[in-house]
Amino acid sequence: MEPLIQGQDRSKQYQDQENIHLILKGAFEYIHNKRVFSEENFLVFKNTKDSSLIFDSELLTRLDTGEFLKIYVNYQINKDWVPIEVMIDKQAGKQVAQEYFKMDVKRNILSYHFAINKDKKEFKIQVPPKFQISTINSVTSFAFLSSKKYDPTGKNFYNLLVSDNILDYRTPPKMSYVVVERIGTSVQKLKMGEKTLKAMVFKVNSQDGFDNQSEEPITVWISKYHSIPYLVEAHNDTRIQIKYLNEVDLSELANTAT
Repeated sequence: MEPLIQGQDRSKQYQDQENIHLILKGAFEYIHNKRVFSEENFLVFKNTKDSSLIFDSELLTRLDTGEFLKIYVNYQINKDWVPIEVMIDKQAGKQVAQEYFKMDVKRNILSYHFAINKDKKEFKIQVPPKFQISTINSVTSFAFLSSKKYDPTGKNFYNLLVSDNILDYRTPPKMSYVVVERIGTSVQKLKMGEKTLKAMVFKVNSQDGFDNQSEEPITVWISKYHSIPYLVEAHNDTRIQIKYLNEVDLSELANTAT
């Protein structure tokens, strides 16, 4: 597995592939107590041949040790919103780790690889037909909402494969779930600076938070653009908000969503 392309040239990896086109580009700000502590830049590509999507994301944050952690994600979803290939590169100082997921859709078997330096872990995981792979990056963090039809009559459960392996291998990824409830039945207006955006609003609870009532759910404002969030708010005064979202060669979504 080759490392993911880093920096502003990430889009060039697809320039010779006629069916793959850049359709969106954007960025998030991660804010705690009104202070920006992290930023994420992302690109979204569409394969016009099979209607699959590729989310390419770059996140820079700081660890408790003071070191910067860089995370690069390439997340590919087929037309049914099943993750078919996900690669995650992580780097902090001289430590470099890579996680790689490859889906066998016909057998519902996911191949998992984790590598750091010369150490490798490889095994296969049986997964349900509808699931998403959880990553630290935000651009695909609510992709599960597009994976199946939402039932407005009650709580909705979505399967997530979660990995605790960041810069070292700890445990095999495990299947978990989130519980989602929609707030209101129609699109709501969201004021972001001088812009007014339109979004669907949801309350999202983790499995542990739902089973044990141990935490408040997060509130998320979801755009109509491939389940990309405009705003995520947690109960600990932490929020992730869209900095900009542009539709390539057409118009600036954040400016026209009024």
